[in-house]
Amino acid sequence: MVGAGSLFRERSNASSDLLFFGVVLWMARRAVVDARSEAAAPPGSLAASPGREAASAVVNLIHACGTTWNHACRCHGGHVLDVFGMFSVLSFLSLHKVAQAWERSGGAAASGGAFAAAQAALCAALWPLCHHYYADEACERVELLGFVGSLLPFVVADAWRRPARYDARGRACFAAALGLLLVAFVCQSVDQPRHGFASLCDPESVFQLHAAWHAGTAVAALLVFEAQRSARYVGGA
Repeated sequence: MVGAGSLFRERSNASSDLLFFGVVLWMARRAVVDARSEAAAPPGSLAASPGREAASAVVNLIHACGTTWNHACRCHGGHVLDVFGMFSVLSFLSLHKVAQAWERSGGAAASGGAFAAAQAALCAALWPLCHHYYADEACERVELLGFVGSLLPFVVADAWRRPARYDARGRACFAAALGLLLVAFVCQSVDQPRHGFASLCDPESVFQLHAAWHAGTAVAALLVFEAQRSARYVGGA
């Protein structure tokens, strides 16, 4: 929704970004509570690594700020930080899964500093992919490459090494997250005039399918985070 002279050029889309900040606060709270907890967390889970939970909150904060800026200004700088934030969130999941597989196979547990350094290196490698303008014909292809490249190690490590198993709650979280992502993806795809649905993309309408995309992905991110908190090494206690 375009509001001339308002703080947000797309009020509905920018307002829905508040959900991402809610997810950040939830992750940060989990990190603090788990750091103070005396109860044993499942081996290999995110709950056993409050530092990684905090890192998850940080990369999600980057994305929350990026997508809010993007829909507030509809400017290139906001677009860059939005895409970079998405890459950061996905690469964090992959890095955690790869570290989990390495530790399960007998490798030394990654320290918080080593994990943070690896995350920073990944983000630096992905940064050049974030600068394509919307009008650039290669924009969507390059971003898709970044999304697939960021998440592929997660899928490969989980399918090949099977470093972790999930309890009933974790499996339910994953199933719900996948369902939400599917619905959100449909909303995101329909909400584009070039796909022939211009009537559903009225910028003056309060109802925006892109805002539904935000809601679905925000909740899905929280559900995946919760699934990782309960994941434990295969054969672990």
